[in-house]
Amino acid sequence: MSGRQANGRRTAGCGIKAPARGRLSRGLAFGAALTVSASLGFLPPAQAQEKTTSPATAPVTARAIFLPDAPLRDLVRPIFPVDSGLVDEIRVEMDELVKKGQVLLTLRSPEVERKIAAARATLAQREAYLQTLTKAVDELDSAVRKAEATRRTQVEEALAILRKQKEEFAAFVEARNKLLAKGHETNLSNYEFRTRYDQMILDINRLQVDLAESQMKTADTREGQVLDLIRARDQVDQEATRLATLERQYEEMKDVRAPRDGQVNSLYISIGAAVTPRDVLLTLSNTAPTLNVYALVDAQDAPLVRTGMTAEVVPAHAHLPAPLRAKVTQISATPLARKEIETLLFDADLTAYLSGGRAVYLVVLRPEPPVAAGASDAIASGVVARVTFPPR
Repeated sequence: MSGRQANGRRTAGCGIKAPARGRLSRGLAFGAALTVSASLGFLPPAQAQEKTTSPATAPVTARAIFLPDAPLRDLVRPIFPVDSGLVDEIRVEMDELVKKGQVLLTLRSPEVERKIAAARATLAQREAYLQTLTKAVDELDSAVRKAEATRRTQVEEALAILRKQKEEFAAFVEARNKLLAKGHETNLSNYEFRTRYDQMILDINRLQVDLAESQMKTADTREGQVLDLIRARDQVDQEATRLATLERQYEEMKDVRAPRDGQVNSLYISIGAAVTPRDVLLTLSNTAPTLNVYALVDAQDAPLVRTGMTAEVVPAHAHLPAPLRAKVTQISATPLARKEIETLLFDADLTAYLSGGRAVYLVVLRPEPPVAAGASDAIASGVVARVTFPPR
């Protein structure tokens, strides 16, 4: 992964040997994650002046980079992926101005896609099972209603016959009693009618018992199916929620958006590159119109630099009639080691170029008007420069 390609030129007329490029686009991640707060505290003017020593006989020079004016903890912002994946599409170019929320690039993850496909297949299976259970419950309800209707019809028919036989038996008993009351002997017996009546009562009781038992069995069966149906619905809901979560997370991971308005000043990725949440995809600088100069001054020379001092700045590859003038506004309270600088810059090459591998102080300078003719074309975010501080 790399930023802008090298141009391999030596700066003319300024004595700066740039690291194979005029604008160090990869190094524009400068200061984006100024997390080493203890090292990035800045001294007020009085404290900075305490660092001065005896007058020097030679000016102090340092390498620097132009960056937009911004809070020190947000000079340049690195963009990280939400999850691991492959770079699918890059939608921005170097130095492009972007708006907050704009899609900068897209990622894809075969692993997440497999998980989503598996979740969809599982959801389809559980939905099919739920449909089968629902159909079975509906069929059972229909069968129960038909069986209960048949049983009720049988009981009602038996009761109708029983009522008729009861009436016939009552008429028979009445006729027999009349004959006996008149003193007539009769061989009429109520045995046959009584037997038939009792049998009908037994048949009706049996039908009612069968109906009750059938209803109980049906209720037990239906209760079990309903419980299965509830469990199946819960499983479908859970799988649908899981799938929706995976799809939402994938959408959030796929589209890498700009967290703020800014300018693309480094691209560390290429199509098909594998990235993790720890990898910087690109960096955005502030779009403030005012540029500051951020110089890294050797720790041995730092006591000769003070706030309020006016220095000369010569941008790399610029052909200016005279150096730019810039005033020192801030000086770091402590020196930064190479590892700290590399953490700030996200670029080992730029770190080596600006610091020379030594412990350095971060010095911020504000260019003073008027700007020399032609300087507006030579000055831009990411352009490296040489800063010369006057002797004291």
